[in-house]
Amino acid sequence: MGVKLDFGDRTASLVKNHGLSETRIIIEPISENTSQHPINALKLAGVDRNSEIAIVTSDFHLRRALYEFRKHLTTITAFVTGDSTDGLSWLDFVPLATQLDENAYRIKEFAGVLVSVLSLQ
Repeated sequence: MGVKLDFGDRTASLVKNHGLSETRIIIEPISENTSQHPINALKLAGVDRNSEIAIVTSDFHLRRALYEFRKHLTTITAFVTGDSTDGLSWLDFVPLATQLDENAYRIKEFAGVLVSVLSLQ
């Protein structure tokens, strides 16, 4: 049985495999949701509103992540990890017993987008 890596560790491994130096990777470990990530990133040593930041997330989550980061930081580069939503239809949100986890993830993501947009108004 191997060591289980959290999302930050898995993401760091992914970007290192694509050539990013380990010295340039900072994992923000305390956020509990997407809107907290840029706020807590600004609390890290050496990070300010004008720092060049790269985020790594799934393509399904990318729109909301960029939306939240752009509220607080000026220069964001994004890398996607997969989780393609090509061909997504409303039927993908119908809870099927075999896909409850995946549907719950999509519903949570949609709700997060709504909260992000409505919180600005």
